[in-house]
Amino acid sequence: SIISLLDAFRAVRDQQICLLDQLGDVDWTAPRKTLWGHRPLAMIVTKTFQHSYEHGDTILRMGLWWEDIAKQISNAKE
Repeated sequence: SIISLLDAFRAVRDQQICLLDQLGDVDWTAPRKTLWGHRPLAMIVTKTFQHSYEHGDTILRMGLWWEDIAKQISNAKE
């Protein structure tokens, strides 16, 4: 269901935020090895936020049109 999907999404975000709280003394500008080459932690964290917002956009789009799509599916079955 959409509720369980949102709950799972929220749980992962909560884990990410807890991890960030543990990085108080970290050098945010030092390059680190990533799949995108060597990037600073600031870029990696920003990319994580961007990726989360991208999924959030998809979830919001689904939520906005959910009832209309459900009606179309119901009408098509009749």
